[in-house]
Amino acid sequence: SSARKKLGIRRAIRSSEALLEENATAPNRFEVLGVLYQAQQAQLKLDDSAINRRAFLETCRALAQAPNKYAALRLDADLLLSQAELAQQGADQQARADALKPLVQRYLGTEVQTKVVRIALTMAIEMGDAGLIGYLRQVIAEEFPGDLEMINFQRDTLAGQVFGAPFVGRFEGADGKTYRFPMDSMGKTTMMYFWSKENDGVELLKDMLEGWSKVPAELDGAGRYQFISFNLDGLADAGESILRENGVDWPAMHLPDGKENPVYKTYVRNDPKLLMTTPTGYAAMVMSGATRPGKGWERSFQSGLARSWSEARYVSQIQSLLIGDFLVIDPTGDFNPAAPPEWKAVVAVDSKQDPQLSRSAKSVPAEKLAAIQACFVKPPMRYRLTSAEVRANYAKAEQLCRQAMAEHADADDLWIVRNRLIVSLMGRWKAESKREHFDAALKEATAAIEAGYPAGTDIVARFCLTREALRQAETDLPGVIDRFVRADGMDPKSASANMLASLLALELGERKLHEHYRRASLDLHAQTPVLWNATSFLMDRYQRYWLYHPPFTAGWTYGRRQGHFLAIGTPEDAQRSVQLELKSLDGDTVRIPEDADGKWTIIEFRPDAASTPHVQRYGTFVETRPFQDVQLIAAVLDDDVAAVQTAYNARQEELEKRRRPPEPFQTLIVPGGINHPIVQQMGVLSEDNRP
Repeated sequence: SSARKKLGIRRAIRSSEALLEENATAPNRFEVLGVLYQAQQAQLKLDDSAINRRAFLETCRALAQAPNKYAALRLDADLLLSQAELAQQGADQQARADALKPLVQRYLGTEVQTKVVRIALTMAIEMGDAGLIGYLRQVIAEEFPGDLEMINFQRDTLAGQVFGAPFVGRFEGADGKTYRFPMDSMGKTTMMYFWSKENDGVELLKDMLEGWSKVPAELDGAGRYQFISFNLDGLADAGESILRENGVDWPAMHLPDGKENPVYKTYVRNDPKLLMTTPTGYAAMVMSGATRPGKGWERSFQSGLARSWSEARYVSQIQSLLIGDFLVIDPTGDFNPAAPPEWKAVVAVDSKQDPQLSRSAKSVPAEKLAAIQACFVKPPMRYRLTSAEVRANYAKAEQLCRQAMAEHADADDLWIVRNRLIVSLMGRWKAESKREHFDAALKEATAAIEAGYPAGTDIVARFCLTREALRQAETDLPGVIDRFVRADGMDPKSASANMLASLLALELGERKLHEHYRRASLDLHAQTPVLWNATSFLMDRYQRYWLYHPPFTAGWTYGRRQGHFLAIGTPEDAQRSVQLELKSLDGDTVRIPEDADGKWTIIEFRPDAASTPHVQRYGTFVETRPFQDVQLIAAVLDDDVAAVQTAYNARQEELEKRRRPPEPFQTLIVPGGINHPIVQQMGVLSEDNRP
C-alpha cells in the first residue's frame, strides 16, 4: 500500500541520516548518500512537498561533492541539481545548454564518461542546439573514437548525418595469424569487403574485380589501395578458397558470429558491403547503407583514387612514417657510419654521450653501409617515388643487408645493418600489403635484441616488437605503449621514442593517446635535427586535417572547410628556430635571422625563378604597414645560378615592358637546392607543385 511504501522509505531515510551523522567525515560516506538520494527520490514521487524537495536538493548538493571514485553515484544528483538551479534562476535554453559543457568535462575520465555524453547529446538534440551537438560530437571524436557503443549511439541518434570513426577490431586471419585494425590497414586506402555466399556476395565480388581490372595502370592503384575480406558465413577458411578461385590474394578474416558480431552491427549493418577506410584508418559512418555504386565499379574506383586521402604523395608520406624511414635517415646531411641517425637520437637525449662511435677493422665496410643507405631516399623525393620504385628499393635494401650480415657476422656495428633490414622488411609489408614481410621483420627484431645494441639504438627493433605486442594484447594497450616509451632500465633513451609512440597510438585508433605522445615529442624534440622529418609531419596542417577525416565528401563546403583549417591563423604547436644561409644572385651571403634586421621575414620556397612568386601578393600589405618591419624573400631551390639569373632577368624585362613597379622582394638561391637541410627541417614537400 501507499502508506507502507512511505513508512519503509522514511525508515530508510532516518537510518541513512543517522549513519551519516555518526560518520560525517568517513571517506565512504558517499555510498550512504547514494542510498539517501534514492530514498528521497522515491519519497518525492509519493509526496512532492516543499520540505521533501528542499531535503532532496540538500542531499544532491552533498553528493555532488563526491570524488571521481563515486562518479556513478553523483552523476544523477549533479545533473538534477544543475538543471534545478537553472530553473530557479529562470535560465533560458541557451543557458541550460551552456551548463552541460562543464558538466561533461567534469566526468571525462570517470567510469560514467560515456553515459554523461550520451545524456548530454540526447538533451542537446531535444533542445535543437546545433552548437552543443557539434561540441559533443567533437568530444566523442577525441575521447571515444573507437568505442563501439558510442559509434552505435551516434548512428542511431544523429539520423542522416555522416561522421568519421576508426575501424577498430582484432581478428584471426585464414592464415592463423592475428590482425589488429587500424594497424593492419594503415598506410593505404583500404576496402573491407563484408560478404556472404547466401546474399550475392560472390557475384558482387566478381563485379568488383572486373571493375578493378579496368582501372588504368598509370593510376598506380596497386600502390595506394588494398582489399581485405570478411566472410559472414563462419567458413573454416574464412572464404579464402573462394577468393583464390577468383584470382585475388586478399587477406581473409574470420568474423565470429557473422551478423551478430559487434563489429558488423557497428560498422556494417547490411551486406554485401564495401567499407572504405582512409590511410589513417578512418571510415565514414554513412546512414544510407548503399553498397553498389550507381555508375559502375570502374568509375567508383577511379573516383576513389582521385580523392585527397588516396593522393599518391600523401599516402607515401604516411607509409614512410609508419615504416620508420626517419629512424635510419639523417636529414642533416650524408650518412656517417660513425654517427648513424639511431645514435644521434641517443646523443640528443644524453649530451654526455660521445657523438662519434669508434670504428675498427671488424666494422662493416663503409662502402657497404653506403650502398644499403642509398636504398632509403630522403624526403621529399621519397614521397615522389612510384610504388614500384618503393618496393624495389626496400627489396634491394633487404638483399644488401642479408648479404652484409652473412659476410660480416662478427662486425661490431652489425646492429646498423640489422636496423635497416628491419625497416626494409616493414617497408615491404606496407608497400606490398603482405603480412609475411612483417613476420620476417619480427623475426629479425627478436634476433637483433638477443644480439645486443648500444644503449638506446635498439629503438627500431623495439618498435617492431611493440607492434606485435599490441596486435596480440587483449587489454591494457596504452600500457604496452607506455612501457615502450619508458624502456625500463634503458639509459640513455632515444629521442624517437615519443614520436614512435604517437604512431603506435594511431595504429590503435587512440586519438587522445596519439595527441599525448605527439605533444611530448614536440615539447622535447621540436628542434632535434634527427627528428626533423617526423616533426614536420606532426606540424603539417594538411596532415593534421586529414588525420581523422572520414573518406566522405559532399557539397561545396568541402574545399572551404579544408582551406579554413589550413589558414586559420593559430600559432604553431611548437617553437622552432631557423638558421639559414642563402645566396644572392651576386654571390653575397644572406643569413637568417642575423641579416633580418629584427624584421618579420616571409620566405617562399620555389623550384625556379621563371614565374612571379606568390610572395608578390604581400607587397601592398608590407608597404602600407607604418612600421617597415617586414621583408619578403623568394628562395629558389636550384643550384644553377646562371639559370636562376636568366629567369630572373627575363621576369624583370617583362615587368619593365608592362610598366609595373619593382618587385617588393628579394630573389635568393638556396645552396644545394632540394638537398639543403632546410627542406627537411621545415617539411618543404611540394614546392614543385606549389610554393
